[in-house]
Amino acid sequence: MDAPDIKNKLVSGDIKILALDADNTLYKIEGIKEIYENVANELDWSFSKEPADLYEEIRQLMKKKKITYIYITKQSWFLTLVLISYLTQGREINLAEIYSKANELYSKFRDLVGQKITLTSIGKALEKLSKRYKIIVVSEEEKTFLRFKLEAAGLINFIHDIISSSEIGYLKPHEKYYELLTQRSGASPTEILFVDDDIINVEMAKRFNINAATNLEFEEILKEIGYK
Repeated sequence: MDAPDIKNKLVSGDIKILALDADNTLYKIEGIKEIYENVANELDWSFSKEPADLYEEIRQLMKKKKITYIYITKQSWFLTLVLISYLTQGREINLAEIYSKANELYSKFRDLVGQKITLTSIGKALEKLSKRYKIIVVSEEEKTFLRFKLEAAGLINFIHDIISSSEIGYLKPHEKYYELLTQRSGASPTEILFVDDDIINVEMAKRFNINAATNLEFEEILKEIGYK
């Protein structure tokens, strides 16, 4: 379905549910790699790959192989980094000290991310959109940190439901996201509009007969129907 058809269905009221990706669709976080590096600089890190690159490589491996994804929470990721740092230095494994350091790094990371969140035009229109459509966020982010980002962006009160990798066990475009979206929304696929910044995820939604558009396409539609 192309943009004019989606626009007509939005205006006519045929679409009841907006299923929106979070990162890069509702908000952006500038310099996320630099934030990781800033925080990890406090560790004695002797590996060729930086923590941010390592995290993304693991994520992409899980996505491409479509294997079960036990999502690495941000807290456990920093715990892992601290533990690796201690092991490579041959330091004594003092768990209380390691947990304390990991929590310190996580708190710093969280604060920096919260400061860097900026709303996209879709995010800015969400309050108005929520008065006409039921909003469901569909994200690969672990649910606890996703809720934090939505709260930091000032969007949490406009969202009816959240579907995340924490409950799916895979990354998008796994079929379970779209199956659960249809089940939880209580709507037929034709009453849902799925919006994502990754065209692969958008194309998968269409295979389930769900209306779908990229975030850039949806931004243009919002302009045309007066939500910006």
